[in-house]
Parts: sequence; structure tokens; C-alpha cells
Amino acid sequence: MIKTIVLTAAPLLMSFALARQPGDAYDSIQKPAWTPPPYVFPIVWTCLYLAMGYASARVAGVAGLFSLPLLVYAVQLALNVSWTPVFFGRGDFSTALTILRGLIIAATATMVLFWNRDTVAGLLFIPYILWLLVAHQLNADIVDLIPPM
Repeated sequence: MIKTIVLTAAPLLMSFALARQPGDAYDSIQKPAWTPPPYVFPIVWTCLYLAMGYASARVAGVAGLFSLPLLVYAVQLALNVSWTPVFFGRGDFSTALTILRGLIIAATATMVLFWNRDTVAGLLFIPYILWLLVAHQLNADIVDLIPPM
């Protein structure tokens, strides 16, 4: 029970600890007209982090903490964490897009590995991957809107 709570809460707590407000670089750029309003992001990410955490707890229960599915899960979390300072902190939207592409691949691999151990855990990753695809399109549109130097 305690392991489930800790693993479920861990991604959300990690996101709170590492959260950044959009900086001047993001605030000053042109964004696509379809950009979701700012209040949507924390709501969606809270739900997604809790779903990912719960999925990881389910898989840890059947595969163990030191299993391949949880190793790949940790890699995708590291990519997730690395995107934020690159995109918001440095305003390096092109590099952030590259990180996001790797994150989508890693999250998809995690979903497949989780699915093979626990179907519910795999299903819990579908909304996350869909949101990552939205984030990818938003990031790509931002890159396209930046005037060439």
C-alpha cells in the first residue's frame, strides 16, 4: 500500500519540485492560435503524472522495482524533466522538440512494456502519449513561427 502511494505520487511531487513558470522567452514569442489557455497545463499534467505514477506502481507490483519496464519508465521521466528547462528556461525550442521526440518514443516503449505486464498500466499511458503528441505539435508550430535568424 505504501509503495503504491509513493510510486503514484512520485512523478507529481517531482514535477512540483522542478516546475518552472514560463519565462520571458516563452511569453514573448508568437504562439499558434490553437494554444491551450495557461490554466489547462497544470490540470492536465497533474492528472497525467498521477496516472503514470499509478501505472508504475501496478507494474512494480508484478515486475518489481528493478525491472526493464520501470527502467524505461525512468528514462522517459528523465526526458520529461529535461524538456522543461530547455523549452522554458533556455527558450531553445528546437532542442526541446528533439527531446520531445525522444520522450514520445520512450513513453510509447514504456506503454508497451507496461501493457505486457499489466493491461491497465498500459492503458493509463494512452492519455499521456496523446498529450505528448499535442505538445509535440505545439512545440513544432512554435519552432515554425520563430523568424529565421
